[in-house]
Amino acid sequence: MSDALIGSIIGNRYRLMQVVGQGGMGIVYRAEDVRLAERPCAVKLLMGTSMDPDEGQRFERELSIIARLRSQHVVQVLDTGVLPDNRRFIVMELLEGSSLQALLKQAGHLDARRAVKLIKGVLAGLTEAHEFGIIHRDLKPANVFVTRARTGEEIAKVLDFGIAKDTRDVDADLTHASMLIGTPKYMAPEQFLKHGASTRTDLYAVGLLMYQTLCGRPPFVPQDEVADNIKMMPDEFRVGWLHVHQPPAPLDIDQQLWRILDRLLAKDPADRFADAGEVIAALSRWEGMPSAPALPTTVDEPLVSPSQISSTTGFPVMGESMSAPIHIASPRRTGLWVALSVASLAIIGGVVWMLQANPDTPAKPPAATRANVCVHNIDTQPAGAQVMFGVKALGQTPARVERPCHEQWLIDISLTGHAGQRFTLKGKNAESKHSFTLTSTAPAPVSAAPKTAAEAPK
Repeated sequence: MSDALIGSIIGNRYRLMQVVGQGGMGIVYRAEDVRLAERPCAVKLLMGTSMDPDEGQRFERELSIIARLRSQHVVQVLDTGVLPDNRRFIVMELLEGSSLQALLKQAGHLDARRAVKLIKGVLAGLTEAHEFGIIHRDLKPANVFVTRARTGEEIAKVLDFGIAKDTRDVDADLTHASMLIGTPKYMAPEQFLKHGASTRTDLYAVGLLMYQTLCGRPPFVPQDEVADNIKMMPDEFRVGWLHVHQPPAPLDIDQQLWRILDRLLAKDPADRFADAGEVIAALSRWEGMPSAPALPTTVDEPLVSPSQISSTTGFPVMGESMSAPIHIASPRRTGLWVALSVASLAIIGGVVWMLQANPDTPAKPPAATRANVCVHNIDTQPAGAQVMFGVKALGQTPARVERPCHEQWLIDISLTGHAGQRFTLKGKNAESKHSFTLTSTAPAPVSAAPKTAAEAPK
């Protein structure tokens, strides 16, 4: 990406080498510190072209927040300065790796132990932030960066405190009552209901991250089925209704791990864990127990490549989507917060009422519109094998399976007396065929049915 500043030295110290990310508020460069043996760093520069008069203040507040944090699980600030045209910039450590969003796009999902390790890193970063009275409010896969320590250990870092709330500064929040703050797929029920955010709001978002990391999709997306009186509403309100009313579909994982995840995703903040440290302790206890077989990743580790260089402030690698793909009509490109249109403002009171009210009829299980359904014809030799998606039985072979094209499904095939098969349904082909030859086991044992979440060992 061409840029007039490439090659120049700013602050008499930092040579800008290339653009690695850009959003509506700022642009991020890979840079070199010419005073320290050309040490690599990242420079985030306020572009100064936004129509939002508060963005300069947001930039300053983000700097004041992340400069306080010292955890290895939060990006570190190295310096700050001002250009001759009065644009501010922040210098931060340059991380090499990828966002969790990019990692999941590549892998689909992660095995349970790897996922828990990364989630514990996110929680460690939140622990320090919460101790300083800082609520992130926008945790999502794009704002978690996966990199490696010098020891080779894979670690997660929390990025982008641009819309964080500083609870110790009553004048710090630059948002307004008419705004939904965050990215709808990763917001807590209380954010949609405008009950205010707390540290437990971030814990709900951690639950959403953990759910998606384990199975490949968030628990709630706009395409899921909602109550009739919500169907014609914009995407963010449909997702909001699901967060407020719909329980997440159980995952076929170890029962103890599911109990932790289910508590993180409690609708009432009072029913969640008390703080991030309590979640870390619960996950550490789980790690010390014999666990169910981990879900396989779809690619070989490591997934983090040194060539995937991203900024350290939440801006993704060039070409990576800046916002969650929920098709929200918004003038902002970053997806950091949703400024409602004038027309939406006129109905927001009614929408909050609908989110709070119990629906006349419960929502049906998630389903896609016919235009977005991919069909898979699954055959086995011998026929009659059971096809399972988690704990849901999809039929016996030959089976016709319909899947929302935007989702990836991990499928298990089992037949008494034969070795099982596991594969992933993905892609956007309208119709496809999958054939499997099941290997007989000798002597043929009587196979148990696939374990459900309720049957997993405690």
